[in-house]
This record gives sequence, structure tokens and C-alpha cells, in this order.
Amino acid sequence: YFSEAMLLLIFSDYEAAAQRAIDRGDYYSQSVPGVASNMGETFHRAISLYAGARQTKNMKFKKAAIKLQKKIVGWQKAGNPNVKHFVLALDAESAAFGNKVELAK
Repeated sequence: YFSEAMLLLIFSDYEAAAQRAIDRGDYYSQSVPGVASNMGETFHRAISLYAGARQTKNMKFKKAAIKLQKKIVGWQKAGNPNVKHFVLALDAESAAFGNKVELAK
């Protein structure tokens, strides 16, 4: 499951990765709750959605990415130290999507 998502990102098929993230949703998180890899899978879905939104200008992808970003920020606010770098990367992706290049750096 997770390997397919990674391969789509590695080979720059962002539209397919974003559509897969929409279609599959929280399937992985619901299938194996409590597993640490859920955080990474959620982050990669958000990255896929931002990349797909930038490539296709599809607002459905951006809306879903923002929802996942808020979820990850919530984890950080709850005290999870393992998602700080996810939040930084997603903030940069969000800024880049809005053509705020200086903020994205």
C-alpha cells in the first residue's frame, strides 16, 4: 500500500499520487491504528496532494492537502515531537503553492 504511494512520488506522477490519496483516504490509518508509520503515510498523502494541486491547479487536491496539514499541525500542538519537520515541509509547500517563494525558503 505505502510503496505504491512512494513510487508515484518518486517517479513524479503527482496527479496519480494525488488522486490515489483522495480515493484511498485514511484507509491505512484505519487499517492499522496506533502504528507509527501512520504519521509518515499521512504526510506523504499531503505532499502528494500539494504536488498534484500545483501540477493540475485542481482545488479539490489543495483542499484535501490543507485538511491533512491541519491534522498534522494538531499532532504537533498536542506535543508530538516527531512531526515538526512534516509541519515545516507542508508550510513550505503551502507557501510555494501560493507563489510566496520567499516564505517557502
